[in-house]
Amino acid sequence: LCSLLRCIGSKGDVLALIAETHTGGNWDRKIIRLTGPEALTGEEIAEAISYGTGRKVTYKPLSSEEAYREFIDQGYPEWLAKQGVELYDLLASGYDRLPSHEYERIMGHKGMRMHEFFKVNQQYFH
Repeated sequence: LCSLLRCIGSKGDVLALIAETHTGGNWDRKIIRLTGPEALTGEEIAEAISYGTGRKVTYKPLSSEEAYREFIDQGYPEWLAKQGVELYDLLASGYDRLPSHEYERIMGHKGMRMHEFFKVNQQYFH
């Protein structure tokens, strides 16, 4: 969920981007690194969720071992839990945090900010 939210921000933005890259310009076989218009930390994402849903959400970083245990406790097979931890560690390092501005370049306007996304879509988070 967070990867998608960091990526664009709203269903309308996602659908518009899909339509544009499939019908306009020359996007065949090109990699588009999508991020949102903001560089957010885990704490800031929790704040945006809290703001938009009206419920207090906190961010608690996990160690690799804790993340692995969470995956296993949720029923993931060991191989997938290990891959999940690799991705978790990569994201926790800030790998995907910097905005790429690709969405704005393609669409001509910025994607929705995360606070706005949760406010507009709060009915899906109850």
